Amino acid sequence: MIIDAVESRRNILSEAYACEHKWKQRLESPVLKQVKFSQFAVQLLEKFDRDGSASVIDMSIFANKLQDMHETEQPMVENILQNFRHSPQAVPVPDAINHAIVKAFIDANRTDLLLQYIKDKNKFGIFPENHAFSILMDFFIKHEDYRGAAQVAYEFMLQEDLSHPVSYLLSLYACIKHLKHPINEPKQEEQTPEEEEDQWIPVNVIRCPYYDDHFDIKDDNFLLGKTLYMLGKEGYLAGQELGRSLQVIGLGLYQKYAKALDLLEKWVSSDMQAVIYDEALERFKSCLENAQTRDADEPEKEMGIRTIDDEIHKLKPTPAQKSECLQRLQLSFFQILEDFLEGGGLTGQSGEYFGKNNGQDSDRRH
Repeated sequence: MIIDAVESRRNILSEAYACEHKWKQRLESPVLKQVKFSQFAVQLLEKFDRDGSASVIDMSIFANKLQDMHETEQPMVENILQNFRHSPQAVPVPDAINHAIVKAFIDANRTDLLLQYIKDKNKFGIFPENHAFSILMDFFIKHEDYRGAAQVAYEFMLQEDLSHPVSYLLSLYACIKHLKHPINEPKQEEQTPEEEEDQWIPVNVIRCPYYDDHFDIKDDNFLLGKTLYMLGKEGYLAGQELGRSLQVIGLGLYQKYAKALDLLEKWVSSDMQAVIYDEALERFKSCLENAQTRDADEPEKEMGIRTIDDEIHKLKPTPAQKSECLQRLQLSFFQILEDFLEGGGLTGQSGEYFGKNNGQDSDRRH
């Protein structure tokens, strides 16, 4: 199976990767030892209030002393991070500061709070740094929090940078594990608002809501799907059946059905021997069959009351588009597979792949 193929590799970091001994030695520096966190944080906040900025050195000391933060000091810490994020010294944020922040929150076992800070880059400005974020993913994986690890992987996808080999492999492992062990969050019941008379207020400009289909993505399935698609398209798996399978699964979760079908048709018509795992095909088919649709004739909301959720809703396929995609999957792909099967050139058992045999043994990747 696809998941077994990834899980069979060693993708968890060794203890030596974090250089924990050297890191603790660094924190024993005389300069850091004499700093009292609470007192220094208050002075730093006063400096921001007075001058509107603080030096990178002061922020580096602050970040390295975050391990001494008391939970009651969290609002003050957030205030300092926000002030620094919007100061000239934060362009760019030194990797050493981000690394120290990540390490401090891991040591304090406050990774839930750290994830909130990482997601809100406009407010806190914590951007992916390969070494620190790999340690963070490793922390989540070892605690079997695959959703947390996958959320860190999403950050590399959003930055469109999976070039670092360690970060790539950990992201791959985390996303596959999250795919295998999904967490179904309880859906909040939509409250029907009481009917009230609309009040229109004159404004100078009506802002048109815009959904960029990247940084604006909030749905976990979409984020997981787009990350899997990128992982399959780039890095070690590019051009392999496992990589193609992840692309198809990812596009199914991401609800880019037409794009996935275009790729499938392109691969099947090529001369490659192994096209895709059948598990990937089944997952994609399930996503397509369960896809929600929108009414093609539903009236569009007026500009003044339109929201980004309305823009996301318009990306859903219409019943006709969904039917067309299912037809393409049936006619354009399965018929070709049937032709191959009649010629004895395909395997179709669980965990195997669909592709051309060319007289070779087709029983592989169990």
